[in-house]
Amino acid sequence: MKKKLLLIPLALLLAIGLVAIGCPAAEEEVTPPPEEEVTPPPEEEVTPEVIELIVNDHNPPPTGPAQAYDYWAEQVEAESGGRLSIEVIHGGALFTGQEVYRAVETGACAGGHYVVDREDGFLLNLIMTLPFMGWSEQHVEAKYQTLLDEFPEMAAEWEGVTITSFMMMPPTHVHTVDIGKVIKTPDDIDGVKIFCAEAILSEIMNAVGATAVEHGIMDMTPDVQTGVVDGVINHFPVLNVFGTLELLPYHTVFGNGGINITPMFDLMNTDVLNSLPPDLRDIMLNSSHYWFDKFNELDAADIAGAAAFCEENNHTMTELTPAEIEVWYNMVKDTIHADWIAECEAAGLPGQAVYDRALELAQE
Repeated sequence: MKKKLLLIPLALLLAIGLVAIGCPAAEEEVTPPPEEEVTPPPEEEVTPEVIELIVNDHNPPPTGPAQAYDYWAEQVEAESGGRLSIEVIHGGALFTGQEVYRAVETGACAGGHYVVDREDGFLLNLIMTLPFMGWSEQHVEAKYQTLLDEFPEMAAEWEGVTITSFMMMPPTHVHTVDIGKVIKTPDDIDGVKIFCAEAILSEIMNAVGATAVEHGIMDMTPDVQTGVVDGVINHFPVLNVFGTLELLPYHTVFGNGGINITPMFDLMNTDVLNSLPPDLRDIMLNSSHYWFDKFNELDAADIAGAAAFCEENNHTMTELTPAEIEVWYNMVKDTIHADWIAECEAAGLPGQAVYDRALELAQE
C-alpha cells in the first residue's frame, strides 16, 4: 500500500515534467531598435542669373527725365526680383542726345532716352513737332498713340527699337535777352539768333525769319552767356533746370499748345528686349507707367517752379492771342507744313493723310 502511494507522486512529477517539455515557455517580445532618421543633404541655393542692362540718358541728373529714369530702373529691378540690374548713365557721358538713337538701334546700349529727330531718319513721326498745329495742351499722348495705331507706316519708322514709354514735352515758346523789342510778329524775330536743340526747331525759326543756331542741349546756357545766341526756342522747365531761364527775361508765349510739342521716348533695342526671359520682357513692356507717372509729377513741379521764378524776377511775358498766332501759322503752312507733306509723299508715305488726321485730333 505504501509503495503504491509513493508511486502516485512520482507519476504526477513525471506528468508535470512531460507537460513542461512539450509546452515551451512563451518567447519574450523583443522591441526592435528605432530606425535612424536619415537627414537629406541640404539643397544647394540656386542664385538667379542677373541680367545687366545699360541705358543712356543725355539729361543731367537733377532734371525730371533723369530722376524719372532712375525711379523707373529701381521699380523694374524690384519687380524682377533682382534678376535685372539696370545702370542709367546720365548727362551724355555715354552718348549725346544726337547719338543715342543709333546707339540703341545698333545695340551699343540696351536702351536710352530719346527726343525724336529727322536726322535719325524719321518723317511721319515728326507730325507732332510741326509748328502751330493747334494742339490745345501738352498731354496729347493718346492722340499720338491713335496716329501710331491708325498708320502702320509711322510704327515702321521705329524698326530695330521698341518704345517702352513716351510723353510729350511741355509746349515750346520763344525766350530772349533784351533785344530792344518785344517779339509779337514774325517781323520782330527777323534776324534774331535763336538757339535750337532740334532740327525741326531750326526749320521753324528759319522759316519765320530768325537765324537758327542748332547745337546740343548742353551748349544752351554757354551759348546764351557768350552771346552766340540772342534767345532760345524751347519750353520753360528745360530752361529752368539748365540754368538758362535767369539769363532770358523776355518770353513770347504761343498759347497752351505753344509753337509745337515734341515727343520724347524711352527706347529699348528690340533684339535685347526679345532676348530676355518672357517674364522679364513682359515686365519691361509693362513698365511705362513708372517713368511716365514720375516724370509727369516732376514736370508739373518744374513748370510751376519756372512760372514762379519768372514772376519773382519780374520777367516780361507776352501772351499772343489766337489771331496773332494765326499770323505765324500762315508763315509756315505753305513752307514747313507743305514741304513736310511733299517729302513724305515723295517717299511713298501717307503724309497728307497723317496731316489731315492730326488736324482732326487737334480739334477734338
